[in-house]
Amino acid sequence: MLIRRSCYSSRPTALMTVCAVPLMLGLACSNPTMCDQGFGVDPLLHIRAARSSSNAATIPQVRLSNIRIRGILQQSGDMALLLPDGSQNVRIEGTELICTVACDFAAEAGDYEFTVSAAGYQSKTVTVTGVRPTQFESSGPGCITRGFGGVDVSIVLDPA
Repeated sequence: MLIRRSCYSSRPTALMTVCAVPLMLGLACSNPTMCDQGFGVDPLLHIRAARSSSNAATIPQVRLSNIRIRGILQQSGDMALLLPDGSQNVRIEGTELICTVACDFAAEAGDYEFTVSAAGYQSKTVTVTGVRPTQFESSGPGCITRGFGGVDVSIVLDPA
């Protein structure tokens, strides 16, 4: 399990617990409720790279459409639910997500299917199965470490 981020920082870290800041200040770590532990805090899908199949050139921005979660097509009213608090480099346009790579989105566990497109490239359907929510584990008495339950995705598109 990879550690994704701490409760005190939205930036990725190798390992951080809610104890780190209190211990630096000489305080005891006795409050395991410091972290937001609610549903949808961390995005679950992470598009880390988009590249051309012909020359491995980086594709800086992709459009995600026909987004299905557990087989259900997401409508315009559902799109905001795809962007939990920690979402980065992604915005909504109607029923599509515009992702400036690397981007993070998705708040619901389940299987995802979406069409990826970019200017000058053929569209491609991508299926990501087994997306699960963030897992929490104890790192010691009264301390919680946030574990990562999402999925990293790399996209390869064929030129048009």
